[in-house]
Order: sequence, then C-alpha cells, then structure tokens
Amino acid sequence: MANNGQLIVQNDIFYPNTSSSNVIDLDEVMSNKYLKEVAFTTRQKSTGYKINDKVNFKNGPLDVYLLCIKAGTTTDTDLLTLPDNINIDESFYDGTVEWTVKRFADYDTPKNRVDTSSSWQNKNPILEKGELGIESDTNYIKIGDGETTWNSLSYVSSPSADNKLDANGTAQKAISDSLGNNISKTYIKSLSANGTTITYTKGDGSTGTIKTQDTTYKNATVSASGLMSAADKSKLDKVQTGAEINQNAFSNIKVGSQIISADNKQDTFELVAGSNISLTPNATSDKITISLSGTISNTTNATNATQDSRGQNIADTYIKNITGNNTNKLTITKGNDVQSTLVINNVSNAANATKANQDSAGQIINSTYIKSITYDGNNLVITKGNGSTNKIEVTNISKIYPVGSIYLSTVSTNPATLFGIGTWQALPAGRVLIGQGRSDWGTTYNNGNTGGEATHKLTVNESASHNHTGSANTAGSTHTHTLSLEQRHGKDGAWQTTAFFSNGDTGTKGQRVSTTLSAAGSHTHNVTINNSGGGQAHNNMQPYLSVYMWKRIS
Repeated sequence: MANNGQLIVQNDIFYPNTSSSNVIDLDEVMSNKYLKEVAFTTRQKSTGYKINDKVNFKNGPLDVYLLCIKAGTTTDTDLLTLPDNINIDESFYDGTVEWTVKRFADYDTPKNRVDTSSSWQNKNPILEKGELGIESDTNYIKIGDGETTWNSLSYVSSPSADNKLDANGTAQKAISDSLGNNISKTYIKSLSANGTTITYTKGDGSTGTIKTQDTTYKNATVSASGLMSAADKSKLDKVQTGAEINQNAFSNIKVGSQIISADNKQDTFELVAGSNISLTPNATSDKITISLSGTISNTTNATNATQDSRGQNIADTYIKNITGNNTNKLTITKGNDVQSTLVINNVSNAANATKANQDSAGQIINSTYIKSITYDGNNLVITKGNGSTNKIEVTNISKIYPVGSIYLSTVSTNPATLFGIGTWQALPAGRVLIGQGRSDWGTTYNNGNTGGEATHKLTVNESASHNHTGSANTAGSTHTHTLSLEQRHGKDGAWQTTAFFSNGDTGTKGQRVSTTLSAAGSHTHNVTINNSGGGQAHNNMQPYLSVYMWKRIS
C-alpha cells in the first residue's frame, strides 16, 4: 500500500511511491515547466533518432532527459550510465547519435493533506496554492490554487481509468502500441479464409490476401521422386549396413519415417530443392538455409503463427475481441480466450475528468486559444481562456458612407450590393459635382441646386464688342461729259455741207462732230455690307470622364 503524500512522476502520470521521501514540486510542474517535456520514450539500442527527439535517461535522475542534437543510430548495448563529468546542457555521443543532457522539474517537498473522499466533499475547503489534497480511500489527488474550492478542482490523476480520460471526460483510444507502431496500420483486426486464400483486415480497414499451397510431400522411392529425387533415393538405399561411423557425425538421417544411411565409408548426402523449396548453402558458417517460396495451397497444413515479429506470444499478449455494454464496462478477450473487464467511470461526469491545459504542440490552451469573439459596436472583442482580451477596431461602412454620401465608380454595381447597407440612387446622367457656398467670383451655389447647360447660344450682349465699316470714291463736284454724233444727212439723202449746229460748225462726209455737255451737280453713293455667321449654339463642356455616380438616400 502506497504511503499517502509520496509521489514520483513517470511519463505524464502521477503515481504513489513507497520507496522515496522525495517528491516532484507539483506547483512547479503545473506551471508547465515539466509538462512540456512529458511525451518521452525510453532510449532504444541500435535505433535511429532524429534531431529534437527526446528520451528518458533510463537509470539517470528523475529530472534528466536526453535531447537529440545530431541524427544517427545508437550503440547496440543499453545506455546504463551517463559518461563521466557530463553536466546539464553538455553533449556526448551514443553511437552516431549526439545527445544533450537536459533537466525539467526540480525536487521539492510540497505541503499535503490527507482525508477520505467523502470528508473532502463535505468540508469542501480551499487548498493553498501548490498544496496537495489526497483521498486516502481512492488515492485521487488534487492540487490547490489558493482560490478554488475542493469540489470545483479537477483531479490530477488516479490509478483508475480516469487518467485515460480527455478534457471532455471521454475515454482515450490507443493509437500506438508500446513500441510506437500505429495500431490501425500495423496490427490485424480480423482474418478470414476462402479455399486457398487468406484475407486479413487491419485496423484502418485496409485488406490484403495470402495464397496458400499444399506442402505435403510423399516419400521418394527408387522409381518415384518425393521429397527428394528417385536417383537420390537410390543412392541412399545403397549405403552399406554397418558402414563406419564418422566421429562427430550422424550415423543415419531420418526423413519422416524413412531412415537414410551412407552406402560407403565416405558418401555425400545431397539436398535437392523441390517445388517451391529453395536451398541456400553457406560453406563459411557450415549451414544450409531451406526456404519456402510461392503460395501454400492448403491452409489445413499451414503452420499457425504463435509469436509476433518480436517474439511475443500472440495468444497471451494480443487482443482478439473487445465488447462493451451500457454499464460502463469493457470486456477484453485475448487470443487464448482469457477475458478481463475494464470499468470506465461515467464519462458524463466531466467534473472528475482531468482537463487538458495544452494542445498537441505543447501550447498553453488558456493563453493561446480563443474562447469567444464578441462585437461592442466599434470593436471585435477577442477573449482567451485565461480571461485576457484583445480588441480589433472594426470600420463601420456606414461611417464612411453615411446617408447623403456620393459614391463614384467605373463599375456599374449598386453600392448596396457591394457594402450590404443602405439604399442608393443613381445621380442624373451628364451632371458634374460642384462645391456649395459662395465662390471667389461672387456666385453662391446652394447644396442640392442644379444649373449649367451642355450647349449655349450667345446673345448680342454676350458677343464681343465690334463694328463694320465701308467706303466708296466720289467724282469731283463739277465735271463735263462730251457728246459725239455723226453729221446729219439732208432730206434728199445727200450729204449736207451747210452747218446744222447753231454755232455754225460744219463738217465733211464721214466726219463726226462732238460737243461738251454742261457740268453735273454733287451726288452720293450707297454701300451695302452683308451679314456673316450661322447663329448656332456652341459646346459648353470641359474635358470629362464619364463614371457611375450614386447617392445614398437611406
């Protein structure tokens, strides 16, 4: 019976200890100094290790382990002691593996109190931080934190199935055997036979088949071959009776019920490979290896395996069947039909289950994992398991685009679809935006007013100031005109030689006469100037880029 309050640590489970008064400082352990380094296996001889592999030092102090810093293969003998003068954080070679010696938890003697489980529950005290509370009738252990009452504390471990429960109170399923082999992939769940085919099913559901073959061989005769040829049988039959027996040699060889003797003092016994049998001689070690090849056709004559590859008795060590019922019991049946019963505590009572404080990567759950995310109107509030919080400011799209905002885009998608908020109205086509208020040039633009025009026809007042001129040359104020006429003919048609002008001018035939008229008076000239231009309106728009414009109206 273990003495209450005395503990040692083996891997990740706490056990009572009767041989030592030293105990692990569980306050230090539970502060995670030790729990980060609990997933160790004992160092194996002639085994390959990778960098950062960790193993227990078999015969070393409880707080020492080995960390692989150079991959390789260990020696073929057990590592019983550390090399001389090796200290913590110093290195040494083990075969081609280089180890560094590391330390985890320190030794100390914590406070402890002992009482029965019912007394603990009735008193329901608050244990000091690091103080042990031990149930004398169950050996269950709790560690105080200085704040939590007994009934609200979780058990550290127990010798029953509780230490195999996860944080939710569910029994853990084994995934590896003691050698680290994955059970689902390496161990056989079921076997079935059909004629000459054996079908096996592994834990992960994968299957395989083995073909069998009849290995029954008849005895050979001088006329018919069997396990040996007829010729060899004939030779063996000729071994003389009473032939000299060689020292340190067999006098006869018995094959089945047949005795084979040498025919002469010096004779050669020959082994001949038959069907599906191969012979491999080794003259150096004086041995012959006989191996069977091909398939076995008759499972009736096949030899059943009694051991696994490591020499363990299959019937005694491997499980053939596991059944369960609603009374929290598992019935385990081994290959030899020996049964044992495992009682599993009610997993619905999660208060008694050991709760996980780390994830599979060794990270502290309380300080690294998120328990809840809430929104306070401006921020996302992230709360971790230890109650600490962080805030992430969330930009509200309604603050960026409140009602009355203008949104511009070269894409036609309605902003209500993009942002998921509000009702948006497309602005009238062809209008540009202008700042409201009184401008530098004196014009006032009120919010919401519209104006401007795409084209404009100038009025007379809007035309630039200009005039039109014209000129014409005028004759002098007095001038004369000369009139030239031919001389007249008489009434008889004859040329008259007498003067017919009053001034007495005469002329000759064919001669013209002229006279000067009186001067004309002063006068004016009118000048007409024609109109120009078509009177059409002109384009009144600046260079532009056409885009989609929306206004949020609600």
